[in-house]
Amino acid sequence: MAVHRGLVFVEDSGLLPVSVENDAQVVVNYIKSGEALRSHFGQIIDDILRFLDRIPYCEVAFAPRCANMAAHNLVKIGLFVSRDLFLSEEVPESVISTVMGDTHAIM
Repeated sequence: MAVHRGLVFVEDSGLLPVSVENDAQVVVNYIKSGEALRSHFGQIIDDILRFLDRIPYCEVAFAPRCANMAAHNLVKIGLFVSRDLFLSEEVPESVISTVMGDTHAIM
């Protein structure tokens, strides 16, 4: 669902190019395979594939949780928010140290 919601946001805002990273390798594998699934999950994958056909310069990739703890912490914050929350310029204080840690891990 997070990939789907993110792609809706990307399409509406026109933020391109974009790389969507997900720590659920099964989800990323199904998206990349384009395999048809007869389930609710399959319908979401089909919707994601339709978004990817419409959105130029968009890729979906697997990123292990340990490679992006900032995203993981943002997801935890999102569990307690009852509406969609898109942060474009502000970073919650609780995530700043994790963002800096991710940055140092890359360098």
